Amino acid sequence: MKDLTGNEQALINACQSYSPIEFLQTLMVQKNGFVTTGEEYVLRDLINRKLFAPAVVNMLIYYVLQERGQATLTKNLIDTVANSWSQAKLTTPVQALNQIKNYNQKKTTNKRSSGGNYNRRQVKEKLPDWAQDDYQTTTQKATPEQIAKLKAQIEQQRKQQSKEG
Repeated sequence: MKDLTGNEQALINACQSYSPIEFLQTLMVQKNGFVTTGEEYVLRDLINRKLFAPAVVNMLIYYVLQERGQATLTKNLIDTVANSWSQAKLTTPVQALNQIKNYNQKKTTNKRSSGGNYNRRQVKEKLPDWAQDDYQTTTQKATPEQIAKLKAQIEQQRKQQSKEG
């Protein structure tokens, strides 16, 4: 507890002072929301599993609603986080807070190292000559043979179209 900031210590104290349903109701009131029946069910289900002390459950509620910015507690997300915390053998709200900090730190480190492109391979295409900045057009006049050849091709196309149409 000594290594924690004042806000973190206050959060730990709040987690230890309230029952999970009271903690959830308090957070929802602060967010101008309300506790849904689905959230009550999810919370009861988590508590009945007896995986965590009430203070750790409160930290999980805080993490989902405040840190992750979710509007409600959803079963899938609660189960995912609870499973992760259970595998990490978290037993105190301080351990849970440290887990949250480590997760957030890993997430920001991964975003920075991937440059935001999520490890996609960049392909650089070579621009054609005419698209280059320093490209200068060359004006060459067509020879009489080239003009005659093009006229013959056009005439041949017209004949083909008139036969088809």
